[in-house]
Amino acid sequence: MRLRQLHLGLLLGAGLLVTPSFAATQADYLVTRAQQPIAVLQADQPAASQYPALAGKVVELDGVVNGIVNGVTQSGAYSGYLLKLKSGETVTVAEPHDQDSAAGDHLRVLARIPDAGAVLTELAEMPTDGVAAPPAVAAQQPGAATLNQQFTRAISPKAFVAQAEKVLPPVAPMELQAVEPQTATPVAVQPDAATPNAQPAVAAAPAPAPVSNQVRAYAQKIRQFNGSVSSADATKIAQNVVDRSRKYGVDPKLVFAVLAQESGFNPQAVSPVGARGLGQLMPATARSLGVTQPFDIAQNVDATVRYLDEMLNTFGGNTSSALAAYNAGPGNVRRYGGVPPFRETQNYVSRISSHYSQLKGTLL
Repeated sequence: MRLRQLHLGLLLGAGLLVTPSFAATQADYLVTRAQQPIAVLQADQPAASQYPALAGKVVELDGVVNGIVNGVTQSGAYSGYLLKLKSGETVTVAEPHDQDSAAGDHLRVLARIPDAGAVLTELAEMPTDGVAAPPAVAAQQPGAATLNQQFTRAISPKAFVAQAEKVLPPVAPMELQAVEPQTATPVAVQPDAATPNAQPAVAAAPAPAPVSNQVRAYAQKIRQFNGSVSSADATKIAQNVVDRSRKYGVDPKLVFAVLAQESGFNPQAVSPVGARGLGQLMPATARSLGVTQPFDIAQNVDATVRYLDEMLNTFGGNTSSALAAYNAGPGNVRRYGGVPPFRETQNYVSRISSHYSQLKGTLL
């Protein structure tokens, strides 16, 4: 125990930051926080709009994990989570590889704001369920950076060790090698022909295919967009969007934005002019694409992605022209040499393009 105290004291005295084996504990969070000037995100403004002015700075956030996400930033691929703040806003946080947050976790997070983009980088996290808040939460007050520096100077290594002793687990006298649990191998038992009324063995039903993190992230976004969509339908829609987009070579984020605009992810949606299902396929278009059940999630998503792919190919990969053709027909796009001057179509293209741009920072 004395060795651990000396180690923590030396770290604080030297100003060094490490990632110990108890990285998710309150003590580690306090160490990290004590060494960081904390900036403040104003609650009355969208978080993302404040990022450019605070690029490179560290903020302290409280919230609930409501989704797992994988994506790519200028720094490379990342895995992380969507953190719903107390204000109701959701931010994206890239998580260290040795962490594994799950939906429903209540966290206090220290995160660095990126120089570009909208994905924050986690420095430390602390579960808040039943755990007292760390002292002097400066990020909740004006002048946070000054208050946090005063807090840093005020806490001595000895005082910190006393605080850490309350939350660190006891150190075992020796390290024990981890042993993999042994699982008995099931053995199929054939019925004995001599045994009367012997019942044949029944094969177990195959386990459902695992849902990927990408599908989980899309399903979570669908539920955020339309809370009336069931978890089962959201997962089914997300799985089909990911699978069909991969098959036809269309960006799934673009498909997601189109479905959000067309139907709000309501598989039973019907427009005043008779368009049906998730992609709001007109009956003639649906028939030409071989759709027999327009309200079936798999059929509708498949046809929507195929038709969107056809429009992209028709107009040389120009997303705006393809979206305009999806809304107003390819003939009108050819006639006007691009997005036609119809207010509905122009608004349609603008809304989907904006949503598509936002999704690029949060989804694969």
